[in-house]
Amino acid sequence: MRDNWDREMQKEARERARERNEWEDERRRWADNVRRHQEEWERWEKERSQVRWGEPQGDERCVAYDTRFYTATLANLPPSMHWMQACMETPIEIHGVRIDSPESCEKKGSDVVGRWKVTSDELACRTYWEAFSDTGCVSNGSRKRRIEARLENLQPEDDWVEMCATTSAEVRGTHYSSPTYCHPRSGWGWKAMMGIWEIEDESC
Repeated sequence: MRDNWDREMQKEARERARERNEWEDERRRWADNVRRHQEEWERWEKERSQVRWGEPQGDERCVAYDTRFYTATLANLPPSMHWMQACMETPIEIHGVRIDSPESCEKKGSDVVGRWKVTSDELACRTYWEAFSDTGCVSNGSRKRRIEARLENLQPEDDWVEMCATTSAEVRGTHYSSPTYCHPRSGWGWKAMMGIWEIEDESC
């Protein structure tokens, strides 16, 4: 009777030891997986932190008032990271302002190029109106008067129509975000973009 009890106890002890060993093996595998994933994550984060943009280059052409496009090429792109993800997730600083992602990304050969639309501190893209003139009523009974002005600080390569349409003005004490319409004019050796406002005037 005593021998049977001893054998049962030994069998139970062996079973507990086997379960304990299995649990320890499982714990070690889990710890190894956690450590491996942590190492992979740290390696990826290190590679990711080295991705940066080269010096941004502004286009010669202004596309609107105070607005120009910039491009830059991505540097230190790790093989483990998709180029589109890296492009969209890498911030850049232009005129001291952080921009988190570009408007577009493009693969050009082995280069990844981002493109940003910058709408501040573009002094060369700040057009203004000059030489306002009153050309009279639009027509009899129209109740509208026509005011014209010439757009200044335009460059030959700029988008003249868009520059005109996005340059605001104060006309007779009223702020207008854009002219009623724009009209190019030219003469002997000169070209100009005119803004035309049709403003309310009961005398017309």
